[in-house]
Amino acid sequence: MYFWLLVIPGFLMTLIDEQLVDSEGRLATQGDETLLLVLAIFVLMLVMIWGLACVLVVAKRLLQTKAGRTRTSFRAVRKLARGFIIPLLLTNLLGGCLTLLWGLLLLVPGIWYALATIFASVIVVGENIAYREALNRSKEAVRGHFWPITLRIVAVAALLWLPVVAIRAILVAIGLADETVGLAAVNALDAFLFNGAYLLFMLCLTELYAVRRKELSRFEEVIPDPIEESKESDDAEESEEENLSE
Repeated sequence: MYFWLLVIPGFLMTLIDEQLVDSEGRLATQGDETLLLVLAIFVLMLVMIWGLACVLVVAKRLLQTKAGRTRTSFRAVRKLARGFIIPLLLTNLLGGCLTLLWGLLLLVPGIWYALATIFASVIVVGENIAYREALNRSKEAVRGHFWPITLRIVAVAALLWLPVVAIRAILVAIGLADETVGLAAVNALDAFLFNGAYLLFMLCLTELYAVRRKELSRFEEVIPDPIEESKESDDAEESEEENLSE
């Protein structure tokens, strides 16, 4: 799953990007060739979203299984994850657009919104909630714990991706990426390491959200609803009045 739905598409997207854009950031292709390359990138992106859905399905099963493991086959995971491709795509697209709008106002609100809605993908698969409701559910989970959650996310991301960046920088510095074959090897290794870090990051994110949801559930159990309390008191008073009248 990790290799076929994350590493291979990620590596192919890197190769296509090198064909599409030159070293100066300008389009290196024209006409139909550009359209085909963009279409290929979109298809590979859908495959990677499918891989993300598979990872989140497995993470959900691991959290739900008391033994800490699941016997679900890869075929069953792929079939179940297919139904989350479009919800994940549209939810992340909506979240990206809203983050961009907040960022156009000021940089800080954009960063805040991106971090506040970081659990959206986990919620889409874990709770079968998508689009604006998933974004709002993520903000509810982060509310009141923004800085602790942000610090944990930053720490996990640094531990996972800084070694990947360092390895690529070392390979480029020693000249391994100067030749075509060497560059392809570096890109392949980069895709393998980067997507491995991404897989672990999403597993950590799923665990963090599960812990936060348990905290919210306990809080809701401890803090009674004042409306329900008033109803119960009214019912008690009515029952007492009925007993007195009898």
